[in-house]
Amino acid sequence: MGRLGMRSVRVPPGHSACPAHTHLQADEIFVVLEGKGLFRYGDHVYEIHPGDCISCPADTGIAHQIANPPPPADVCTYPDSGSISVGGVKRFGLLREAGYYEGQPQPTPLLTRDGKAQA
Repeated sequence: MGRLGMRSVRVPPGHSACPAHTHLQADEIFVVLEGKGLFRYGDHVYEIHPGDCISCPADTGIAHQIANPPPPADVCTYPDSGSISVGGVKRFGLLREAGYYEGQPQPTPLLTRDGKAQA
């Protein structure tokens, strides 16, 4: 087996090309052709862009992964009405002051070790 192979992969938003992994025999090189994403190498994460070339030598024991995270949800505010729209939620709501426990039973029930609410 050669030390370097080649394949072309398009990573859709919200996905990774594969789980974090290492290679014992084969070196791996990533070339970013379009879009942007994240490259994980061990405990470090780097932003990647078109034109980036990344080399992962074999037999280092350092896991690597390429991912294309989803874009952040857009939050649109309407100051005249106090309304908000959060992208992807498909709901509209109003901004207003609220207490932290508003809408929760009072006093807040305690949980028991079996995960049930204490009466």
